[in-house]
Amino acid sequence: MQVDYEQYTLVDQEFAQATNDEQVAMIQAAYNRTQERINALDERERTAVRAHADGDLSDRELIQVYLETYHEAVVLSDLLTDLKVRADQVSDYSLPAQQPRTDQKTLDFYTSTIRTNIADASQSIRSGNTYEYRIQTSQNGYRLSTLSGDSYLIETARFDNRDTTEQNQYQSQDEAQERLKELYPWTLSHRGSHTQDNSVENFYWLSLDHPHGELSTYLDGGTGDIYQEIQVVSADSLPTVESKTKSWNSSFEVTLNKTPANGPVQLTATDIDTGEPIQATIMIDGVEIGETDENGQLEYLPPAETYDLAINGESSRVSTGIPW
Repeated sequence: MQVDYEQYTLVDQEFAQATNDEQVAMIQAAYNRTQERINALDERERTAVRAHADGDLSDRELIQVYLETYHEAVVLSDLLTDLKVRADQVSDYSLPAQQPRTDQKTLDFYTSTIRTNIADASQSIRSGNTYEYRIQTSQNGYRLSTLSGDSYLIETARFDNRDTTEQNQYQSQDEAQERLKELYPWTLSHRGSHTQDNSVENFYWLSLDHPHGELSTYLDGGTGDIYQEIQVVSADSLPTVESKTKSWNSSFEVTLNKTPANGPVQLTATDIDTGEPIQATIMIDGVEIGETDENGQLEYLPPAETYDLAINGESSRVSTGIPW
C-alpha cells in the first residue's frame, strides 16, 4: 500500500543517518501522516455506507470497502508500533503517552473479528469457502453481522452519535464509567470488564468478557452516546422468541426457531412419516448456505427482509417464502 511504502522510505532509509533533531522531525512527520490516514478511514466508510443505503453501492462493493479499510488499518497499526520503537531510540524524546494508545484503539475497530473473518475468507475463495454476512445500512450508520461457528458476531456503527467537535462532558474516567453503567447496566459488575480513557480523541472504550460472549464498545465524550459496538455472542445462549412449523405433502416438516432482533434461526427438517431427521441442502434466495446435520438441523442468519427458503432432500424438494 502507498502509506506503507511512504512510511518505510521516510523512517527506515534515512533514520539511521539523521541527527537527533532530524530524527525527531522525521518521526513526528510520519506520525502526523499516520494520524491523517487513520482519520481518513472513517470518512471513507461513511461515504460508502451512505452510498449503499441510497442503493448506489452493492453489498459486494461495500464489503470491498470494509476489506480495504481492514488491510490499511493493519498496516497503520504496524506503523504505529514501529514509530513508538523509533521514538524510544531518540534521546530525550517520546511520543505522547496517550495518543498512540488511542490511535491503536481506533484501529482495533477496523480489524474486528468479523472483518478478520471476511478478510480470511476472501483469501481462500479458490478453495470454495464461503462467508455469509448480513449488511444493514442507513444514512446514520450500519450493522454488519454473521454466524461464525457457534458465535453470532455483530458490528454496529452510529455516525450520528460521534461528534469530535463537541466538548468532552466527562471530567474523569469515573464519570464516563457511570454513563456506561447507564447504557449497559449489567456490564461493569463483571470482573472481566475493562475501560480505557481515550479522551485525547474524545472517546472512552469498554471491553467485557461475560458468560455468553464478548463486548467492545466506544462512548463518545461529546454526545454521551455509543458510536461503535462489537459483540460476539454464543448463538446457543440466545433465547427462542418464536417457533413455527410447516409441513408439505412431500412428507417434509420444517421448524424454524427464531431468536431476538432477527438473530440466528435454527432450522429442523423432519420426515413426517418416520419422525426421522432429514439431511438436506438449504438454500436462501437461490444461494446454498449449508446442509443439515445428523439431527436435521442447521443454524443460519436470515436476511433482513423477506426471503425464499429451499430445502433440498435426497428424494424431494420444497421451497417457501419467509416469513410464513
